Amino acid sequence: MIPVHSHNILFEEIINSENISRFRGLLSEFRNNGFISGNEKIVFSQMGCNDNSCPVFETIIRVEDSGNIREIKIGRKIENITRLDIFLAMKKQFPEFLI
Repeated sequence: MIPVHSHNILFEEIINSENISRFRGLLSEFRNNGFISGNEKIVFSQMGCNDNSCPVFETIIRVEDSGNIREIKIGRKIENITRLDIFLAMKKQFPEFLI
């Protein structure tokens, strides 16, 4: 059995009209892949972990739409996420969205 450890939430932010500019580039990439359409509730969370089996920082993007919830995890701080990071995370976690 693998021991369970906790992650610390460093911040969590719901996307709205006041803060969308901060996330516009990331949202654009997810929209291009069809992961979001623009009508969903989108929450960005950044987690921290000190366990050797985890990335030091992990960003979780949660998309809520009509009761359906999808989460994608990327092992970087939000400000360091690149197009390649998004592509690789999508390929591994949600390949059906890649054309």
